[in-house]
Amino acid sequence: MKIQEKFFIALLSIGLVAFQGCDDRSIKENGSDEIIESKKDVAIGISQEIEKIQYAEPIYSNENTEFIAGEEIQKLPQRMKMKRVGSSSSNDTITCAEEIPVMAALSISQNIYTDGSVSYVAQDMTTEEMLFIEKLNVNPQPENEKVAKTVINNNIISLYNSDGKLLKSEQMENLNLKPMLDSLNIYLTSDTRQNSPAKIKSMRAKAILRAQASGMRLVSESDSEVVMEIDMTSTNASMAQKAKSTVTRKAVMRFSPDMKRLYSSRVYENKQLTELVEMEYASNSESSFANSSLYLPGSILPDANIKVINRKMLMFKSDGTPYIMNNKENYKKNQITYNLKK
Repeated sequence: MKIQEKFFIALLSIGLVAFQGCDDRSIKENGSDEIIESKKDVAIGISQEIEKIQYAEPIYSNENTEFIAGEEIQKLPQRMKMKRVGSSSSNDTITCAEEIPVMAALSISQNIYTDGSVSYVAQDMTTEEMLFIEKLNVNPQPENEKVAKTVINNNIISLYNSDGKLLKSEQMENLNLKPMLDSLNIYLTSDTRQNSPAKIKSMRAKAILRAQASGMRLVSESDSEVVMEIDMTSTNASMAQKAKSTVTRKAVMRFSPDMKRLYSSRVYENKQLTELVEMEYASNSESSFANSSLYLPGSILPDANIKVINRKMLMFKSDGTPYIMNNKENYKKNQITYNLKK
């Protein structure tokens, strides 16, 4: 997967950018070891501390009923569907390395500049206690080959080891968040902003119109949530047994009534759920999630930064047995500083 594709969910949930890798086929191993800091004016600064865990689990559990109900899982032989977690059957266990939890920790600093450009620095903060699976590896990766810092500046992503040596760099496509920034600026600096039901309904109507103009479809709306869906450009199946098939792919997203928060996102291939992402939010009463501004009163700032992201993906073993790959991100800190002026 290309780096730019990983923006999709992140930008929907307040523009917090998370880079977790890159495509080695287009990476260059030449470049300067120096990290050049931008001198542009910062509009929004984001500071995050995240702990991540990845692990596989059997699909047949009460937590995965939406995946089980999908048409592809229902087509599986009965012997694969009749067992449940806790059974002695080998079909109920993940007999591969993915079942061992992989943990990591990151400290992230991001800036969105007034011209819409972005800079990003992620420092690996993984402790020795988190490296359980690496200790089991008889051929561990040399320390000087591990990525300890990821930097994005001037649309170039650079990877560094713990000694600060540049390992790889790649030119990205131009990323411009100026439209999002302009909308946020109008929203935050509006003198008429209020949280009355009428105002929230008006905000929802305008947000729905903008979403529809971008190609999304309204599924339902109420005082508790708004549900939208959008067709995805790729029509190639991600499921191993359907890899050469053409499918209809769509994402269904649940938003808060004012559409400021993304609650969940589901990706379907035909009538099979293949990916589920759910978000939990914190309030400004938690000091590690409190937003701030030099120019705007705290009462009008968003007070629901992401605290937890749970991501589940449908996968298949080589013998066709389905399982779920879990990726969980726990935010220990997630603060935003707004430098927007009235």
